[in-house]
Amino acid sequence: MPKTEEQKFMQRFVAMGCQKKHLFSMGLISNDLNSGKKEGSGKNTSLASTF
Repeated sequence: MPKTEEQKFMQRFVAMGCQKKHLFSMGLISNDLNSGKKEGSGKNTSLASTF
């Protein structure tokens, strides 16, 4: 993904934090995108692990 698309993706992920379906499906993809972003990856991995 281009940098701009990655940023948009992360904004959507955070915005949809209340929707568990998105957290589960998008969490698998976001882990790869967040490999360099420690702030987002910590939250996403913890939420995804609950499932």
